[in-house]
Amino acid sequence: MSNRAQKKERKLNPRTGCKIFFFLAVLSGLIQIFSYIPRQRSHEKNGNYWPYFFNELPEDSVDVIFMGSSHSNSTFIPEIIDDILDINSIHVNTSGESIYQTALEYREVLRHQQPRMVIIETYPIFDGLTQEDLKPWNYSFFFAVPSIVRQMLYAHQFFSIENLIYFYLPYTLYHADWKKPGSIAQRVEETVTALISGKGQLELAHKGYFNYMESLPPLKAGVDEDDPPAVCAVADLKQRLETTKEIMNLDSENAPVLMFVEAPQLVNEFEACRREVIEAIRNWGGDYQVLLQDQERPRLWFGDHEHMTQFGAVIASVELARLLAEKLDLKVDIRAMAYYQTYFFNDYKINRDGREVEVNLIPHDSEAVSDLYFTWTLHRDGEEIEKIEGLRQNELTVTLPASDGKYYFHVEIYNPAGVYLLRGNLNIPVE
Repeated sequence: MSNRAQKKERKLNPRTGCKIFFFLAVLSGLIQIFSYIPRQRSHEKNGNYWPYFFNELPEDSVDVIFMGSSHSNSTFIPEIIDDILDINSIHVNTSGESIYQTALEYREVLRHQQPRMVIIETYPIFDGLTQEDLKPWNYSFFFAVPSIVRQMLYAHQFFSIENLIYFYLPYTLYHADWKKPGSIAQRVEETVTALISGKGQLELAHKGYFNYMESLPPLKAGVDEDDPPAVCAVADLKQRLETTKEIMNLDSENAPVLMFVEAPQLVNEFEACRREVIEAIRNWGGDYQVLLQDQERPRLWFGDHEHMTQFGAVIASVELARLLAEKLDLKVDIRAMAYYQTYFFNDYKINRDGREVEVNLIPHDSEAVSDLYFTWTLHRDGEEIEKIEGLRQNELTVTLPASDGKYYFHVEIYNPAGVYLLRGNLNIPVE
């Protein structure tokens, strides 16, 4: 065979090239189709913070942005802070994130908003999910970043090799869920339907605040809270502090004021690390604030040892509003602040004697109770069985219909001078 014939054979057949291109296009399209629902579920599991922030929130439309993990969105209530200070604030969070992820998020946030202040809740400095423990919702930020190039840059900076596979093939994140009964055709149909119907307009309820509804039960007589560890157990604290310093050093022409705020915890398991972190940030010229530092912390205020209920978050938010007014030279609406202070409760008592149950929400100001309307509902095994309501009903006595079953009170508290509603659950002790 002549050299000319061999060269002709080696030339790619145009039809073959078209087939390869068509195959790659179809393969890419199928990957995107099968990735659509996992991406959306990742956003939903994280509360839709990031797609809302990037897609629905107008640029440069907020004054204060709260960042961090679930400790942020369960402590700071934007509705209260905005009402007191006449500003616009919002949460944008990733549950369980570490400061390494916060640093990437902070950089991207400043591309889309120029707020007067960014508040980073400090828990990610001490803790956060490691690469081995990442959950599907940790990918929400990376999936939501508007620029595909920056998505990839951030992903390669943050994820391990194994987790990069989940980033590029999101449907593998939910492999276990796909083992549920149902045909492949049904899953494809659901995906196509979701694509055709479009995303729709997202909403961020309560500007991202999340209520840990169920308060911890009172401690039994003679039992004390566990003490925090005496030794700092954060092995990579030095690297975490270096990343924190990088956040502080991010230079922007219109950089906002940055403040680190430590949300209250019932028991701070990183107590032994706090001094080093606080001293480092302040030595670098940063602002580190601790909310409710000198106050007792009743179990009414906490859904677990780390996250506040709305009973605690109302108090923390009013204090944060005072702090923001000082830092940003804002005028405080004294009437609005006094209104939210009527929702302050110091603690609660709940006693059970057989089928008789007494509950008492202890107000910070006993006179303020006269303005509050209480709606109590008694639940047994998840079902509502009795409803009691009226003014000044912070104390209540009920008779349970039977001794067995799991009981709890759901309470809603309303001051008619405004529109705010305080809600919580109080478990009734099991005999």
